[in-house]
Amino acid sequence: MIITEDNKKKDSPFRFKEINGITVNTDFIPILELNGLLNFQKIMNFDEGKLYRENKRHRVSGINLKDSSGKNHLLFLKRHRLTVNEMLRSLFNRGNAESGHNEWDKILLFHSIGIPTMVPIAYGEIQRWSLPWVSMTITENINNAVSLEQFIPDNFSGKLSAENVALKRNITLELASIVRRLHDRGLNHQDLYLCHFFIRTDPFKIFMIDLQRVNQRNRISYGRKVKDLAQLYYSSTVLKGINRSDRLRFFKSYLKTDRLRKADTRLIKMIKLKSNRISRHTDKIYGMVSDRQK
Repeated sequence: MIITEDNKKKDSPFRFKEINGITVNTDFIPILELNGLLNFQKIMNFDEGKLYRENKRHRVSGINLKDSSGKNHLLFLKRHRLTVNEMLRSLFNRGNAESGHNEWDKILLFHSIGIPTMVPIAYGEIQRWSLPWVSMTITENINNAVSLEQFIPDNFSGKLSAENVALKRNITLELASIVRRLHDRGLNHQDLYLCHFFIRTDPFKIFMIDLQRVNQRNRISYGRKVKDLAQLYYSSTVLKGINRSDRLRFFKSYLKTDRLRKADTRLIKMIKLKSNRISRHTDKIYGMVSDRQK
């Protein structure tokens, strides 16, 4: 076993070690070692657990590992493989590669700037042309939390209690704060749908997940901002429990204003237009899937 000295990323609450070609959160070395997963190739070949998603670029599995006391821990293993197009785009600085490397870096960045996200456990890669051709990340499950896509319809449909009115307001304002901080730092998520926000109510906290596509520049462009906000707007229109007042409250908080200016209303108009295009594209995809199933 090859182990280097401890290292702690700047502004990170975590400490890491390089072991057998992977970067490991030191708090999780015992459980990975106990389960024979302190090796990059063994992790990439691990075939246990529940498969959540798979395509030509990513494979996402939930894995239950036992610690020395016999307690189960749910972790998420993401395995990534870059396509040729992504490699070329990254080489010519057309954006970040959608890789484990990018997600790992963004997880650490989000923690450093105070945006709650997953706990990083392990990362490893095989490079080609100085890019993470094959890579993986392991993160800890966000315990006692559910996606806002599930939480909102379950709790805010129909007549609301005073407690739920206050909770919905808090969620709206916290979402606006997270997205504003993201954009103020030149970051855009590129998959900013409500399914990628998780909520824990006790204590109250909202987490952002699936960071492999997050892009960072010195300043976020108007178009990238519109795209992010349109994705969030679209996902709010297909769920029960969100109304026009909620969306207006979000935008005013995001823009840090009590009264919308002409530039603000123009931004909202662009967001709605982009949201409509997302809706048409989504309908087209589901229509194609439905036709294939007939």
